Amino acid sequence: MKEENFKFKTRYAEAMKNMSNKQAGEYARSVTEYAFQGKTYSGKDKTVKTAFDLTKATLDEEKFYKEQGRLGARKLLEQRQEEERENTLKSVVGGMLVGEIIKEAMAKNAEAKNGGFNHYEEARKS
Repeated sequence: MKEENFKFKTRYAEAMKNMSNKQAGEYARSVTEYAFQGKTYSGKDKTVKTAFDLTKATLDEEKFYKEQGRLGARKLLEQRQEEERENTLKSVVGGMLVGEIIKEAMAKNAEAKNGGFNHYEEARKS
């Protein structure tokens, strides 16, 4: 598993209440070794082995959901970044379109004022 930290849940401590001190120590050591080093319990005590297997399944499930959450967050971030790029592009393109519309309106207005001569169009041609 190899994590930096993990939650030692109340139910783990509850399981230890029914064990001898030696078994509880083996159980606690096996859980921390699995969480931090990825080592599984290799002892012969069936009580400790059973408790460890149940705890291991819980730790593995938590790791799975943590990873899925991380992947989901990454995917969501990528989607948001893509939307921002699209919106920026739309703004730029929209601004260019508005600029062209304004230029055309100014040209038509100038043409109307100058009796049909469009100095904006003539300036653009040269």
